[in-house]
Amino acid sequence: MWANKIVDSFIEAMAVVVVPVQIVLTIPLGCLVLVTLGLYLFPVDLAWMTLFLGPLIGLSWLWDKFSLLRIPIAILGIPAAVLGDAYTSIMPSIGEESRITRTLVCRTWPFSLQFMAFKSIKTAPASDLEQVLSRLASTNPEISTYLRKL
Repeated sequence: MWANKIVDSFIEAMAVVVVPVQIVLTIPLGCLVLVTLGLYLFPVDLAWMTLFLGPLIGLSWLWDKFSLLRIPIAILGIPAAVLGDAYTSIMPSIGEESRITRTLVCRTWPFSLQFMAFKSIKTAPASDLEQVLSRLASTNPEISTYLRKL
């Protein structure tokens, strides 16, 4: 739980930089998607999967299996989650649901694997994940609406 709170605080601190960049890049990147007929999203999604999703899920699995290695795992996972959240905020995606899912994968780290299991097979969330999701839902109405749909 401590690692997730650190991720959350770093994401909040990075918002000072990420939000202005997001505002500036939203229209040009959206136009790039339109001009390329959506082909621009292929490298964006490929970068998301290889640079962020894979490592976040893998580190989440390691976090769950090897409790003695949690500090070294956190040294890798916290920056990956924060940078992944910034990447998700800045880059375009197909649909709001895709963006919220990516945001939640980053913001629920080190419980990202549990979140993906909860999302895909509708398992009951573990108590730590449930606390994280309820905290995120209380601060963001879009996330709250998205979680109610699940």
